[in-house]
Amino acid sequence: MRLPLFFTCILALGAAPVLAQERPSAILVLDGSGSMWGQIDGTAKITIAQDVVQELLTTLPAEQALGLTVYGHRRKGDCTDIETLVTPGAGTREQIAGAVRGLKPKGKTPMADAVVAAAKALRHTEESATVILVSDGIETCAPDVCAVARTLEETGVNFTAHVVGFDVSDPEALAQMQCLADETGGSFRSAANASELAAALTTVAAAPPEPEPVPIQTTFRAVEGDSAEAFDDPVLWSLTGQSGAVFDEIQGNPIEQELAEGSYTVTAYRLSAEAELRRQFAAVGEGPIDVVISFPKALPKARIVAPDSAAAGSTLSVGWNGPDEANDNIQIGPAGEDRYRSYTYTSDGNPLNLILPAQPGAYELRYVLNDRQVIATRPITLTPPELVLRHPQSVPAGSSFQVDWKGPDQNSDNIQIGPAGTDSYTNYQYTNKGTPVTLIAPAEPGEYEIRYSFRDRENILRTPITVTAAALNLEFPTEVQAGQNFDVTWTGPDQDSDNIQIGPAGSNSYTGYQYTRNGNPVTLIAPAEPGDYEVRYSFRDRENILRMPLTVTAMALSLKFPATVQGGQNIPVTWTGPNQGSDNIQIGPAGTDKYTHYVYTRDGSTVNLVAPIQPGAYEIRYSFQDRENILRMPVTVTAPDISLVAPDSVEAGAQFQVEWKGPDQSGDNIQIGPKGTERYTNYAYTRGQSPVTLTAPDTPGTYELRYKFRDRETALRQTIIVK
Repeated sequence: MRLPLFFTCILALGAAPVLAQERPSAILVLDGSGSMWGQIDGTAKITIAQDVVQELLTTLPAEQALGLTVYGHRRKGDCTDIETLVTPGAGTREQIAGAVRGLKPKGKTPMADAVVAAAKALRHTEESATVILVSDGIETCAPDVCAVARTLEETGVNFTAHVVGFDVSDPEALAQMQCLADETGGSFRSAANASELAAALTTVAAAPPEPEPVPIQTTFRAVEGDSAEAFDDPVLWSLTGQSGAVFDEIQGNPIEQELAEGSYTVTAYRLSAEAELRRQFAAVGEGPIDVVISFPKALPKARIVAPDSAAAGSTLSVGWNGPDEANDNIQIGPAGEDRYRSYTYTSDGNPLNLILPAQPGAYELRYVLNDRQVIATRPITLTPPELVLRHPQSVPAGSSFQVDWKGPDQNSDNIQIGPAGTDSYTNYQYTNKGTPVTLIAPAEPGEYEIRYSFRDRENILRTPITVTAAALNLEFPTEVQAGQNFDVTWTGPDQDSDNIQIGPAGSNSYTGYQYTRNGNPVTLIAPAEPGDYEVRYSFRDRENILRMPLTVTAMALSLKFPATVQGGQNIPVTWTGPNQGSDNIQIGPAGTDKYTHYVYTRDGSTVNLVAPIQPGAYEIRYSFQDRENILRMPVTVTAPDISLVAPDSVEAGAQFQVEWKGPDQSGDNIQIGPKGTERYTNYAYTRGQSPVTLTAPDTPGTYELRYKFRDRETALRQTIIVK
């Protein structure tokens, strides 16, 4: 890193002074070795150096931070004899002068280490630092002066060493000094006598002339949007700097200009768009600089073809001329507002159909580019639509009635009924079903209104209607036995999905129901659990509009069967119970709802169950409507009596007989298949015939004979060899 000479930082002779905070601190490193006693023209070199430094100090600015390091001035033959006599600081001139005047040369020449010591005193690794070394001899301590200099340059922050060789003729010594200066970006001067020493120190202290500023090549370019290329439209450029106008209304795009370093404001005027943009920028560094001004992208042209007026809520055919880019659309909204009420994409055709708002007034049609920017508008007046609702003034609750209507009949338009003064509704019909439409009155009497709902978004017409109380009744026994059928005679609206249901008192859950469309009376089934229930009229399966109490008494319920049965055998079960559709008697593992076999009660008052093949604790159950096990009784299943008698081995492909003993239930079969699997190669149903004949597999190997219970579960396995 090369820096200006020493006194560029601490002194500008014959030039304006530099601010103290801008000058790096400096140290004068003076040779105090024994060789400085040598004489020039009869005067000791140390004396000459003392006089020259004394004079030079009087010319330095008082605020310049300066210090003094000396080597070889205290001990003979000691390479560590280096001492910073004056710590760098402002106002140290007299202290340095006194220290220099008191020097008595004695020792060796540790020139490089002295520069290192001075650099450390200047904190050269943290801030800018300058060293001026005055020496009269070769380095006598450091092995490699150049390496030391390189390390200082690499680790320092703007570190510079200037070197003055005083009365030095040894080529090696001169080379060392030159290298120390070169490696740190400093200067080297040689002095043979007092006048040359003064001249050399003055030279390194003199400020070099300021270099001529290099013009910065600058390009001015106008672009459109995100484009990087200059557009072809003519642009007028004006430029103002800190001292005034640089140029005014130069036409072109781009243009180039050489600028001095500084801050500028450029103005670009695009003639075709009559638009002007301005920006500030700084010209600094070596350049070139690219100054870009981005104009908004020019909007394409568009046109809308439509009448001056149309009926509110109607469908309007709109012609258009425009870019037809993705998401371009024609929309309508209130004049002078950004809101829109309806739109259609241009991709839907030309002309296109646009649904107009239902409210009359002043609107505008807009061509919207990419659904972002309006590039064309056309005013339009919407006249009041023809709206009519005709219906009875009053209707019974829950009844059906008709409404004649006139209106826009747009998609999703509907006629609805709801509580007066609200937007909630209880029933509606779309207008696309024609006129009149049929509505269902609410079940609750009161004041309501019929509405025309435009596109199911906006109620544009409301007319009042009164809903009167309707006849409603339920007739049935006040008490029925659990699980039994009973009839309910009803009076009510009989709308679609109306139903008569039974459920726990005070709840909305039910155990059974019948639609009113199934007749009058309807038949309900009492729950299996005795208790307090209610019979209800459910209006459209949404609202229970009548509830009446019912007491359900306990039913007669029993199961009779043997306490123990052998696995796989039939179990005769005599039952007493409701015998409703889907009621069944089943057997399954105790304490679960899983079953292994069942028989419907409709098959008789005594049914036969098939015991599981696996022994254990089971239970026999009465399942009410195949939903609820209302009675459970234990049964013990013992091990089945199953055996297979067959040859130990058979020839491949040969037929052989197997004697068997087992449950012989429907689906029971004897099979042969690969050992340890459930696959088979041949089987025969038991069907009361023992023995059965099987055919051995064609491939020799180890197989097994199986007794398959009901063709579901392997009850016995026995190995057989196929040769």
